[in-house]
Amino acid sequence: MKLTSEKSWADLSQERYLWAEESFVAFLEKFDAQRLIQATDNACKQVSVILYGPAQVGKTSLILTLLGIRDDCFTELNTLLRGEQDLGTMSTARTYRYRMSKDDFWYFSHRENGTSRFSDKESKVIFAGFRQDVELGVREFQSVDVFLPRRFFDLQQQCNAQLLIRDLPGTHSTNANEQYYVNMLASRYLASADVVLLTGKADALTFLKPEELDNAMLNDWHWQRHRYKIVLTRAYSDATLKRLIKQKRFDKKAMRTFLLDQINTMELGLPESISELIYPVECGHTWLAINAENDEFTRQCRDLRRDVLQDLLDSLHQASNPLSRLRTGYALPNIIEQQMSVEKGYYETEKTLLLKQLLRLQEYLEMYEKRVSSNSDKYQKLKLKQQALLQKRDDALSENFDNDSNLFQTISQLAVYLSPTLDSLKTQIHRYRETFTKRWNDLLEAYQLPLERGPKMANLDRVLTRLNGYWFETYFREKTRREDQDEINEACFKDANCLTALFHERIKVKFDTEECALNKNIVKNERTAHRLERIVAQLLKKKEHTQPRLVQIKQEFDESLTRYSQRHHESKKFLNAILSAKNTRAREIEVNAKKPDISRSERLGWLLMYKALNNDFDYVKSLDEESSKIE
Repeated sequence: MKLTSEKSWADLSQERYLWAEESFVAFLEKFDAQRLIQATDNACKQVSVILYGPAQVGKTSLILTLLGIRDDCFTELNTLLRGEQDLGTMSTARTYRYRMSKDDFWYFSHRENGTSRFSDKESKVIFAGFRQDVELGVREFQSVDVFLPRRFFDLQQQCNAQLLIRDLPGTHSTNANEQYYVNMLASRYLASADVVLLTGKADALTFLKPEELDNAMLNDWHWQRHRYKIVLTRAYSDATLKRLIKQKRFDKKAMRTFLLDQINTMELGLPESISELIYPVECGHTWLAINAENDEFTRQCRDLRRDVLQDLLDSLHQASNPLSRLRTGYALPNIIEQQMSVEKGYYETEKTLLLKQLLRLQEYLEMYEKRVSSNSDKYQKLKLKQQALLQKRDDALSENFDNDSNLFQTISQLAVYLSPTLDSLKTQIHRYRETFTKRWNDLLEAYQLPLERGPKMANLDRVLTRLNGYWFETYFREKTRREDQDEINEACFKDANCLTALFHERIKVKFDTEECALNKNIVKNERTAHRLERIVAQLLKKKEHTQPRLVQIKQEFDESLTRYSQRHHESKKFLNAILSAKNTRAREIEVNAKKPDISRSERLGWLLMYKALNNDFDYVKSLDEESSKIE
């Protein structure tokens, strides 16, 4: 049926996505204004792509391949982009977005907003300066759009000119400043990209695990299939895949199925449909080496690579559909809320662990402080015991047998009151022996020495033996009696000295043994004290480290929450802009449909446009609904 109005159905259809395109341009002006500079065509047709993955997997080489850089220019351009950095080291020092220049010069968005042109030599110096800034710890700078000279491109692939590909530095960098930079930029740019290429090597698939992706925004990449693709480099040069390509003549479908099976060995549990998101691509120096040959394997790889690259490029350009872009924008508040929830979960988990750790450390600290106090009390008791032992030993060593008052009183009494007979002298000797024996036994008992038979008194025994040899019991000469008396006294003192020396010897052995055992306990106690002091010091150190960590994670969480809240607030603005654009378009359609001077056919056309608008908006909302279900 032909419309009689000036507005034909074809005219109305051309305006179908106008509201979505205007919303997206408003989004670019707010979040990515640099994308609009040097736009040779409608900015809505440009496709924003981000490469995210580990270092040294060939991301820059992949970008050059996707942009359509000629094979014969690859080495030259790659050297310039490295900024004099050697092969085998991370080539991307910060985030760049590569685009095709309007002529054969280099342009950089941070230099006069992309209007100043630079030669190859000058651009090489600029790239080297970027890397130096990152390595020196500079953290506050923006992404740079790099316009590559047209002479490097295969101009027959004009569709590639619409790709704007952002290259992030590799994840898990050994340089702390680079790693901080990667995490910061990933959070900033991932949400606004049309397509995110998760990039890694075909023989190192662990980069797809959430903990390896190292960014909460990417944990649920598999349910945003319109935005995320898996690109695996070194896909044909890997020994296993090379053998399978030769033996089984892998086509792209078989290769994708094989690679998905390998990915699922990491217990990711991805469905079979994910295989359609896998793109095995060989690029860079390894591809140049394969392509230099002319055997059957090379021809098979060329066909495989051509098919895979074409599929990847087609999927990238499909992402420029304005409704697909708005899906992500509409769902962005919900996605950010999920990220905030995840971030809060991480914080609460770590906070709980730290609080438990602090409580456990405090319990251990109190327990070991009690042990320190108990050990200190024990040490004081040991020292007192040691002092008492030394005093007792000194007292024992002051004991002797030649200064006993009772002994000399006995001698005196015997000398004065007893008759000066031989028997009286023998009685004196027996009294000496009995007195010495009693004193010996008393000392052994007093100092807890083993009881034993009394010691021999050789000198008194010798005198007694001589006196027993006399024939008469009476002295006839006083001189002889005095001589015997003097000999008895001398023998008494000699035996007293011998007994004193023997007692001191015994007492030294006893006290030396006790002192040795006591000293061992004291040394053991001191070692225990040192060990306990070290443990207490370590516990205090851990506690002193844990408490600031608790404050630190709270500060980091607050800062992160502030950033997320700001992004959430901005994303709500974009969501409201989408709703406003949709409602404005709906009102325009309603006004046009109610015009009295239009034909029935045109009115029907506007009603169909209204239905199409609702269908389009339902498609835009669908990602938000999917994310809510997954949450």
